[in-house]
Amino acid sequence: MAGKPQSLSKGQQEEVANIVRKKIWNIFSVSALVLTVVFGTSIWSIIKYSETILKNRINAQFEKPRIKAVVEEVASERAETLLMEQIYPEVDRFKKETDLNIEEIESLVDDARSTIVGLNSDFLKINKGMLDITYFTYKGRNQFPNPYDDRIMKTLNDLLIIAIPDQNERTQFISEITTYEPNENNKPR
Repeated sequence: MAGKPQSLSKGQQEEVANIVRKKIWNIFSVSALVLTVVFGTSIWSIIKYSETILKNRINAQFEKPRIKAVVEEVASERAETLLMEQIYPEVDRFKKETDLNIEEIESLVDDARSTIVGLNSDFLKINKGMLDITYFTYKGRNQFPNPYDDRIMKTLNDLLIIAIPDQNERTQFISEITTYEPNENNKPR
């Protein structure tokens, strides 16, 4: 009927539940991997990389012949004047470059944190949704039709939105599962 939502058969509900479980497991696995990579490897790598860059830049600055000559001349004749004209501008330039690198690193860390917060939020919603579906399926198991079907279907739809954010993909997925017919190998015995 037009405008009236179609309900899924028990087999289709189980198929959807299996698919959602797989999606949830994938999201959980990816979340765990992202957490490990972002907080384990990435931050440590960023810190080590920044330290290496800073050491290399400092070494490179003092290897330049111009800086070496300035340092020697400062020691012999015009210490304060040369420091003001040559060394301080180089140090200021180096500080500005370092500040820019630190801002970039902080931006990357903030982006990673935002992503993790979003994943954590989705993970919590998925866990709550699965508990909700399990509870109301169990609670209404001896009643036909299950009086909690509306709640179960709403939660299932909410989980589908998290698992398949693209509306077109979600519509195609729902179409596929609502028209699913088991073949000889998949029929219950």
